[in-house]
Amino acid sequence: MDDVLETLRLNCGFDEPERWVDIARRYEFRRVPATRLASCPDCGRERFEEIGRYVYYSQLMRLQHCRNCDLVFSDVRLNRSTLGAHFEAAYKSDQYFEVRRALIFRRVRNLLLERFPARTRVLDAGGGKGHLARLLTEAGFSVTLNDRSTEACAHAREVFGLPTLVGDLVDIADGGRRFEVVLLLDVLYYLEELPRAWEALGRLVAHPGALMLRVPNRLWWIRRWQQVVRGLGPRRLQMRVRGFNPEHMYVFTAQYLRSRLRSAGFRNVRVLPSPPLSGPGLQRGFARAFDATCSVVARLTGGAVVASPSRFLIAER
Repeated sequence: MDDVLETLRLNCGFDEPERWVDIARRYEFRRVPATRLASCPDCGRERFEEIGRYVYYSQLMRLQHCRNCDLVFSDVRLNRSTLGAHFEAAYKSDQYFEVRRALIFRRVRNLLLERFPARTRVLDAGGGKGHLARLLTEAGFSVTLNDRSTEACAHAREVFGLPTLVGDLVDIADGGRRFEVVLLLDVLYYLEELPRAWEALGRLVAHPGALMLRVPNRLWWIRRWQQVVRGLGPRRLQMRVRGFNPEHMYVFTAQYLRSRLRSAGFRNVRVLPSPPLSGPGLQRGFARAFDATCSVVARLTGGAVVASPSRFLIAER
């Protein structure tokens, strides 16, 4: 028990470690270096409210809503070596990219074909092993893949013949490269230093050019569920926040994204529904039907209601 208590005391968030001993033993909590944030990782203010609590990598993390800039963020940061090891092992399945993300990738291709001519320079930032970049290259775009994973970039070069840039967005922006389109699909919520990332994105996108984001659209559901949890009585030893992926560092409100895009020099922000992840067969058919319904709702409401679990934001300048 002493070892378990020591782990809970050294890890983040366990203000009452004795209450967590049984759970820590059952799930084999271990010592993982991490830092708890005392202020918003974007604006630096200390005025925020707790949405919910969850356990991830043996830390008790809190999902906080900044009252100043409207960012929703996790208040614990794992160290870089832990994060690096995690992402070198995660999202490496070809089936995930070729099957589960197929509808998403095709929508991105079609959106770009509607707006941009052949040979447009595209940066697929955080593009994994290159499956989307290959699809866009075949459609006539000049695509460069970027990822922080050396293994993913090596796969994109060797299997798909794609030009790659290993590293983060700040490194690429510092190198002076510019692209007519920068794609940041399901990536923004993994970027540790948001202010530097926004500044880098402002430099990476050419004039004229466009930035396309894909982010989850579940905050409304998360808040409603947390209200139910709080209504059940005194706070229990909460292990998860339903609707929130504990891998993510942030949840983005529309207000936050529009404000940040404006400050980075972007205008004409469009919000569009995104197809969901899908599988083969009936799952694909259900995903198509659900996507079609969300698209109709968005058109009928002039884009005011985007009901899909994730959404695209396209910002131009």
